[in-house]
Amino acid sequence: MNELSSILLTILTNTGVMTVIYALMYRRQNKKLKDLEVDKARIESKNDEWHLYKEQLESAFNRIKELLEVNREKETRLVEKDRSYSESINAVEERFNKQTNYLRGIQRSLNESLEKINELICEKGKLLRLIDHLNQWKCIKPWVECKDREPEQTVKPIRYIPFKEIETEREKTLDKFEKEEA
Repeated sequence: MNELSSILLTILTNTGVMTVIYALMYRRQNKKLKDLEVDKARIESKNDEWHLYKEQLESAFNRIKELLEVNREKETRLVEKDRSYSESINAVEERFNKQTNYLRGIQRSLNESLEKINELICEKGKLLRLIDHLNQWKCIKPWVECKDREPEQTVKPIRYIPFKEIETEREKTLDKFEKEEA
């Protein structure tokens, strides 16, 4: 048994010594291998993160494309609505301008008609005054007897002004009135 135990003891001692030598010799290499494994794991995790970021970026890019397409569609609809609104507004403005011009034309013609009517009324008044004035000088007697007579005074003495003097007086007052207005 002694031999067996010495063999075993030798094997165990040699193995232990070999293990210690192996551990001392390959310690740096094992450390580098562990560091490389850690770096490899880190790179793989970064790679996984990068693939995750890439997928997120692609999905975000696709979503942005979809939103841009929706915005283009909305923009075209808004442009069409804007164009139709502006066309309807232009049509309404054109109709309004036509009606306004028509009404202004009617008002001008009405004002011209009123001015003509006023002129005719003035002329009528002048003629009626002239007729009244001439009727005052009317004489039923023969022409020779009535030649230089003044009209008969019915109530109190009336001074008969010739029609031309009345007309010049009227024009002076109108001129004075127009100057005051200006």
